[in-house]
Amino acid sequence: MKYDIVYSVTAHESIECVYNLYENIVKYNPGLDVLVIFHLNEDLYSRLDAIPKADNLIFNPVRTDKRRFTQSLLWAHLGNFVIVRDLDFDIFALLASNCMFVRQVDYGLIGSGSPGMSPAPHELEQEGSVNFDDIKHEWFWSVYLQCPGIQKLFEAKRIGVNARCHEGAYIRKEVMQAIMDFCQTHIIRKIQLIDGLDWIEILFPSLEKYFTGRIGARYCKHFPFVREIRREEILEIAGGEGDYNIVKRVARDMKNEIRRFICTLP
Repeated sequence: MKYDIVYSVTAHESIECVYNLYENIVKYNPGLDVLVIFHLNEDLYSRLDAIPKADNLIFNPVRTDKRRFTQSLLWAHLGNFVIVRDLDFDIFALLASNCMFVRQVDYGLIGSGSPGMSPAPHELEQEGSVNFDDIKHEWFWSVYLQCPGIQKLFEAKRIGVNARCHEGAYIRKEVMQAIMDFCQTHIIRKIQLIDGLDWIEILFPSLEKYFTGRIGARYCKHFPFVREIRREEILEIAGGEGDYNIVKRVARDMKNEIRRFICTLP
C-alpha cells in the first residue's frame, strides 16, 4: 500500500490520549492515506490492549523514556523511521503527544513546503571555518559549544547550524533517509550529545537545509508553557490563521477542557 504521509509520534503519559491523537490525525487528513506510528515508553506499551486496533496504527516495539532537552526525541523519531522506511510513502511528519490538529491538512501546501533532495549538499558559502557570528545570540548556542564533536563534524562537512521546532515538520522520505544515513554514519556511537538541548531541533533542520537547500515549513503553532491555550486562539487557527493546522501543548488528559473542545471541532 502507498501512504501519502507517515505520522511519527512520541508519547509517554496517557494511553487514552494516544488513541485520541490517532483519531484526531485521521479526522484532519481526509482523503489521504496516512499511517501513524507511536514511540511509547514501557508503561504505555504495557497497556496497548486498552485501545482499539487499526490497520494504519502501529507501535515501535522499542520502548524508551523520552525527555525534553536531551537526544531521546531524536533517536525515537529516527527509530520510527527505521520501522517504516521500507514502506511506500511520500512524507514523514513529526508530532508530539501534546499536539492536536484543529484544521484539515492541505496536501498541496504540504508538498510545496517540503523541499526535495538537491543534486549536491548545500555547503556553507564562506571559506575556512564556519562563521557563527550571526547565531551566537540563539538560545541553543551555549549548549552547542559544549559539544565539540558536533562542531567539528559540521565544520568538516561545512554544514550551517539551524534550529527549528520539530513538531509540524513534514519531511520527504528521501530527505529523511539522507538524514538517517548521515546520523548512522557520523553520529551514532561516535559523538556524545550532551543534555540541555533538544538535538532533534538542531540536527533535523541543519541537515534538511544541507541536503535540500532550505528548511521546510513547520505547521504547528506553539503556545507558551506558562498557560493553557485559549479557545479563541484555537478558533483563529481553525479558521485560517496562517498555514498552521496543529496546535501544541494540549494537556494529555481526556478530561482537559481544551482537549475536549478540540474534539468537538468540525
